[in-house]
Amino acid sequence: MSNRGSNPLSQVCLFVYLASKESLMVKMIHKHLIPTWLFVCFVCLFGSLGAPGVPGPPGLNGIPGDIKNCPPRQMSAFAVKLTEPFPAPSQPIVFNETLHNHQGHFNLTTGVFTCVIRGLYHFGYHVETFQRAASVGLMRNGTQVSQGEAEAEGGYGHLSGTALLELGQGDKVWLESKRSQAELEEGTIQTVFWGVLLHAKLPPSSRGSNFEDTIFLSGTL
Repeated sequence: MSNRGSNPLSQVCLFVYLASKESLMVKMIHKHLIPTWLFVCFVCLFGSLGAPGVPGPPGLNGIPGDIKNCPPRQMSAFAVKLTEPFPAPSQPIVFNETLHNHQGHFNLTTGVFTCVIRGLYHFGYHVETFQRAASVGLMRNGTQVSQGEAEAEGGYGHLSGTALLELGQGDKVWLESKRSQAELEEGTIQTVFWGVLLHAKLPPSSRGSNFEDTIFLSGTL
């Protein structure tokens, strides 16, 4: 004689093992997989399911990934000022006051900026005059890349200009006067010349250090 179904408790234990949640057993009842009386026995013997337990502690931190140390940012900048008339034309203007030159890339004695870090630079100048005309040229390695002029007969005048230049190591940039010596001796003048490295991005290449690229020029009179 078979014992199948003769021991309800054993059947309850079996379904408890297979269905540990009441909601699953209810679904099984709806699908006629287990009799209703078996579910009633389960509730009477074991009671309803309790509240969820407290979450366990967080797991251990994972292994750190590869971290590459970023190199320090390369910097190059200067700003100089002249409160005297320009020197003779067609030669670098020598400035008598340093506003900024922490890296020492601008030579105050010669009036020449020498590129140490290849990359993209922003240069600019501003000239104020009184009762005199002025004309200056921004030079790179002996080649003029921009020029500005101002006429100020009987009053004040000013001129300014900027340029974005790609420079290689050893390139030289300076400002020079384009007026004759006789014109330079009249009136008063004040000049500010500055430059800053925007982007140290150019890798060494076969082009050498004498780039001929002038990205942008602007000037106002």
